[in-house]
Amino acid sequence: MAQPFSLSPLPWDDNALEPFVSARTISFHYYKHHKAYVNTLNSLVEGTPYAAMKLEEIVHKTASDAAAKKIFNNAGQVWNHDFYWRSLSPKAAAPQRDLANAIERDFSSLAKLIEALAEAGKTQFGSAGPGWSRPAASSR
Repeated sequence: MAQPFSLSPLPWDDNALEPFVSARTISFHYYKHHKAYVNTLNSLVEGTPYAAMKLEEIVHKTASDAAAKKIFNNAGQVWNHDFYWRSLSPKAAAPQRDLANAIERDFSSLAKLIEALAEAGKTQFGSAGPGWSRPAASSR
């Protein structure tokens, strides 16, 4: 039987984000974690009406259904990972329009936003932790 969901291809090569994110990190996260969510979701929806639904529809329909919590968790993680990969780019790009205006309004500059994000990330589980520093801008 065909699997309703598949691992979406990465939009760039595994090493395209170096030196900020290593090919090893991308490969591990994509081929282990993301793939596991896709495989688990496929096994959970097999033979159910969810197998014929789009991912977003599954997330919406299972969000408040305690009996479908595993389906919701795995569908949500597949969606999150798909979104995450599409949100990253090997090409540096400055924020535009509304985002640029909001950054200026709330942080006064992109550099200050980056500093605030790095500081906040130090206290989050799974972050690089204390001592993490952003690679020098000249290494782009």
